[in-house]
Amino acid sequence: VSKSMKRLVSATARQFIEQYPEVTLHICCSGAQDLLRMLRANELDMIVSFRQQEPDADLFTKVLYPSRLSAVMSSGHCLAGRTSLRLKDLERFRIIIPGKGLQSRRMFEEFFSIDFGTLKPCATSNDVDIILDMVHGTDIIALLSSADVRDREGFKAVPLTIGDGTIPKERDMICCAQRLNNNYRKRSTLAFAEMLGERADIERICMEMNG
Repeated sequence: VSKSMKRLVSATARQFIEQYPEVTLHICCSGAQDLLRMLRANELDMIVSFRQQEPDADLFTKVLYPSRLSAVMSSGHCLAGRTSLRLKDLERFRIIIPGKGLQSRRMFEEFFSIDFGTLKPCATSNDVDIILDMVHGTDIIALLSSADVRDREGFKAVPLTIGDGTIPKERDMICCAQRLNNNYRKRSTLAFAEMLGERADIERICMEMNG
């Protein structure tokens, strides 16, 4: 599981071990690229991460929910009421940028050619929990994905408008579960994937109802 999806996977794992006590779950946390490498090497049955941007016929992908590059801040921040922000709107605030290994960092650098140097970040980290601990209750803003605070109280993720605001579909950030197409599919893996999808659907509906 990638760092942005830990909470979703943890909640699903609690449900799974109650329903299937005879099955032992093996869960590891790493960056999206490392997880994909381990999946291809048959070290993992399934990964839960952001979808890789390049199409891959070897992978079966179950979409869980979309995410967006966002300015993440405390819910009481003076910018928390905005519906969107540009990077220039953040220049007067302390900024934390995602460290190498996080998918949001890759999206910013590779797909949008963002030069973080112009923002003079106060910190960088590849651990989402550390970043959010630093942001909580302060005026610090972190450049992350909306998925990083999807089910966390006390935070607001304001979508970032980059360039002209038009983001091609192939550059969307999609949270998903992936497995190799041609491998033997364990029943326990399929059951966990189904539970994961159901929980993601419930969370999405609750978020929509709460505005």
